[in-house]
Amino acid sequence: MFPMLKKESMELSRNLKIIIAPLVMILLGLSQPIVLKLLPKLIDSSTLPEGVVFQISEPTAQEVIASTLSKFASMAPIVVCLIVMGTIAGERMSGVVQMVLVKPISRFQYFASKAIAYALLIYLSYLLAMIIAAFYTIVLFGDIHWTHAVVGIAAYLPNLLLVISLTLFASVFLKSSIGAAGIGLLGYYVLGFFPSSSGVNPHAVTSEAMNIVLHGSSQSDFSFIMISLISLIFLISGVFLFKKQEL
Repeated sequence: MFPMLKKESMELSRNLKIIIAPLVMILLGLSQPIVLKLLPKLIDSSTLPEGVVFQISEPTAQEVIASTLSKFASMAPIVVCLIVMGTIAGERMSGVVQMVLVKPISRFQYFASKAIAYALLIYLSYLLAMIIAAFYTIVLFGDIHWTHAVVGIAAYLPNLLLVISLTLFASVFLKSSIGAAGIGLLGYYVLGFFPSSSGVNPHAVTSEAMNIVLHGSSQSDFSFIMISLISLIFLISGVFLFKKQEL
């Protein structure tokens, strides 16, 4: 497994994903505090009809962190799909998979190394982005409750794993990288149509993560458990299909 993880880390470095992923995540994280800070000033400086008064109170630091999580919920799935989409589909098209599996490396090791490498890349990029956003929020809006913020930020991780697992699963049976990204993103959004009470809606995870940031607790842990289980099911299914598939 270690040689495959080493190969994946070298591949991520070669195609610059190890730089692109954190940079994009950091831009997403920084944009929200800046926009929320400038918005009242932009409204005050804008020309409004006579007699119209439009006031926006400055949010608290915790509200800014929660809003940043919401921003990630809308944009991060697209970013993750674009980063992960070619990891298996692209290598199948180029013949890399066939060359790698000639060596004494099992298909499970190949798939698992992909999942671990991309999960680490996305997780670390997201956490770095949120840490920088949190410090920037402190500068602009004042102190934050670190315990609530850290737990809430970590609580969003199952959604990222869900996007990774869906895209990897699609990448197993599709030779098109764009198709894998499309199926992964479609699957994520389809789950979003389910009721929040079902536990399979990723938006419920975002909502509960925001509740933790704002109030220090979630109303239910059911969605965290269910989304994590669904992600695991797609990863296991991906391994099973990859083992049965002709390359």
